[in-house]
Amino acid sequence: MSLEDQDYIMRQIQLFAKGIGKFLDIFSIKEILKSEYSIKDEMTDREIESIVYMVRIEEIQAARSLTAEEMSRELGIDPERLTVLLNNEEIAKEVELSRIIEYVEDKQVWL
Repeated sequence: MSLEDQDYIMRQIQLFAKGIGKFLDIFSIKEILKSEYSIKDEMTDREIESIVYMVRIEEIQAARSLTAEEMSRELGIDPERLTVLLNNEEIAKEVELSRIIEYVEDKQVWL
């Protein structure tokens, strides 16, 4: 997949997650994205989860009026690394994604 295609898909996933994705669980989001955008082979579940959960982290950060430093401390992720993840320049590593998922599930601000 070309870089332009991947960027387009990532932006679509972000928009979807910011919209109706707030009301769906991660399994439903992945299924809709895979059928709507035909991304079955182009993106892994971890890549999709990383994008969706980073959108949710942004929502939590905004709702709780946390600075980037405060958010980084709460997640236990280096501030520079968190910025990279929030900008979708890279996907979260397994350990990072686990921390992010646990944090988001605990806060559940998007509901």
